[in-house]
Amino acid sequence: YKSKCRIIFATTEVPQKALLKTFLRRIPVILTIPSLAQRGENEKLELMYNFLKNEEKRVNKTILISSNVYELLLNHTFVGNIGELTNTIQASCVSALYKSSSDTLEIHAYDLPDSIRNSIDVSSMVMKKHKLVSLNTLLPISDQGIIKDFYQSLINIKRDHSFAVNAQNTVDRYFEKLIFNDNRADSIDYLTNYLEKIFNNITEHYGFRTSHNELIALATYVSEFSKNTYLTNNWINENYDEVKNLKKYLKLEFHREYEIGQEVSHYLKNNMNQDIDEFVECIICICMIKYFAHSGEDLTIAVIIAHGYSTASSIAEAANRMLNSYIFDAIDMPLDVDVQTITRKINDYIAHVGNISKLYLLVDMGSLEEIYQGLDTSNADIALVNNINTKCALEIGQGIKLNKTVTEVIDSILKENIYKTHIELKKKKDPIVICSCASGVGTANKIKEILFNSLPEDSNLKIITYDYPALIRKQVYDQLMNDYEVVCVIGTLDPNIESMKYIGIQELIINEGQNAIEVYFGKYMTQAQMEVFEKNILRNFTLSNVMNNLTILNPDKLLEHVAKAIDHLQNILHKRFKNRTCFGLYVHICCLVERLVTRQAISNFTDQDFKEKHQEFIDQVNISMKEVKTYYNVEIPDEEIEYIYNYIIND
Repeated sequence: YKSKCRIIFATTEVPQKALLKTFLRRIPVILTIPSLAQRGENEKLELMYNFLKNEEKRVNKTILISSNVYELLLNHTFVGNIGELTNTIQASCVSALYKSSSDTLEIHAYDLPDSIRNSIDVSSMVMKKHKLVSLNTLLPISDQGIIKDFYQSLINIKRDHSFAVNAQNTVDRYFEKLIFNDNRADSIDYLTNYLEKIFNNITEHYGFRTSHNELIALATYVSEFSKNTYLTNNWINENYDEVKNLKKYLKLEFHREYEIGQEVSHYLKNNMNQDIDEFVECIICICMIKYFAHSGEDLTIAVIIAHGYSTASSIAEAANRMLNSYIFDAIDMPLDVDVQTITRKINDYIAHVGNISKLYLLVDMGSLEEIYQGLDTSNADIALVNNINTKCALEIGQGIKLNKTVTEVIDSILKENIYKTHIELKKKKDPIVICSCASGVGTANKIKEILFNSLPEDSNLKIITYDYPALIRKQVYDQLMNDYEVVCVIGTLDPNIESMKYIGIQELIINEGQNAIEVYFGKYMTQAQMEVFEKNILRNFTLSNVMNNLTILNPDKLLEHVAKAIDHLQNILHKRFKNRTCFGLYVHICCLVERLVTRQAISNFTDQDFKEKHQEFIDQVNISMKEVKTYYNVEIPDEEIEYIYNYIIND
């Protein structure tokens, strides 16, 4: 059995003294948590406030504490840190409870435990004026007003054409108050340096610059926020609807700044361990607004979409920097992602931006040429440009900056569409195996993992994945054949591409694919490697092992239901499927059920007329799958039934 885990040790000892050196060197990270005495006054006050509030609820009385107790708890060195502070407060409340006969609970110095009382300097206490204070006094008075007033001012700004200016002025005035407070100046150097690294990454991509003073201001605000999280959380809870409305307004009217602000907030949360709430996100968004012009008119949007993990981003970043404007957004499209997924991404993007009047889609190859047909936009002019490169992006970006019409922009690039070519056919192509599945890329990736574990350790074969609809497109096929030497396709449904050899996973399960393995893989492996490979295939490609790897659901129970459904379907159709067809259906339908449970169903037909042509077959499948649908609480889309049909007609 294998297990991956992270072990965390906690100790009050000094690790270098208490642990053996041979053990200590195996611990990669040691974190020293500051003691309560080393923490800031605001944090101590907030802890005291929370613990006393908890006791107030428990005893159902209003707690008042002596000013002497307030000072003692604040300044005493608790050897047991927060745990000892908690016990001290609980013990004091119990002691005071015995003397209380009203709705209030007064905690005096004599209610404290002996360990605290024995440390009291009686002479100094006698000289101080004694008074009882409410728990709200524990919160830092200097910070209560300024941050709450600032938040309230932002909420009250009218949401009209002057919002951006008024909101920025309000933020700037608050930042000035923070920056010129000398008490805070030394505490934000670390935050400023970290924010500078974050903004260096982001500004390179989005094409704008921030000054060092602006980073200091934002760092000071984040520092101030972190000291007053209790106050701000309470305020947000009290003004929940107003905060939500402001966030919604920013997202609608200042979408680009909102998305960049979300990215900054994401970095803060993950890299600086800062608890960023929704209102901080709003303020960061308002800080971003100054870097982008807003005319109030409908937007012109340009999106670069290209295959590869950073191709589109690289072209967009280069073009934006050379144009000195943020013109292009980018969507990178990994090779194993289908067009439908990218279409959904663009539709989500359009829905967020809103009010688009002109939409430019710059794509890198023919498989994306028809992508505009699936977009949810009706009032925008759309221009799609294929074979995109940086030069073409600059031409289009310049036209957008000059506010040219869509027709004028496209005409300008057609005039310059002259390419010089040079071909050298000397490159040796890498051999690859393609894993493809009608059940989606997720299933193909799992088949890839099983196949990878079957390869000899010294094999140089590469394995890539493709979803079935993408693989059967001619443009993708042409590119694969141009870039690689395709050994074969292994999957659950034959793509029926003449020059691509195919091995069905069902053939491997029932040991009918061994001859094909010897023929297809023989030229890429030595005899010794082939023996290891064939042995591993027999071991790894059993039905139970494949099902255990392909689904998160209970494979035994799932197979039982699916087997019954396939038997029922055969009876309805009055035919018996071949073994390989049955095993292929086992794998496909089990993966289908998992996708339906996780809401990742296929939503497009390969044959748009399938439903009209084969309604009777759709009904027959639904009848045979009734028990599966009931047990897993799913419905089978007609688009999914088309793939089941394709299995059966190829029986």
